[in-house]
Amino acid sequence: MYLEFWETRDETHNFEQNYDNEIVKEEKRTEVVEEIRVEVDALMREELKNLKTVRYICPLLELKLNFVL
Repeated sequence: MYLEFWETRDETHNFEQNYDNEIVKEEKRTEVVEEIRVEVDALMREELKNLKTVRYICPLLELKLNFVL
């Protein structure tokens, strides 16, 4: 971890060793993107299931309506 990130980082302008908001933002952004992806995947699976159900039911409803008419 150190070699990948801190060894090549220029901290000469950060004499007081203040924290860098961008580091935290990038870490959290990665976490949030993954959480949202998991949620969206679940919603898309549910939507696909609903569409398949409607696709199956609609022809059956049309057959019943034609029979009644």
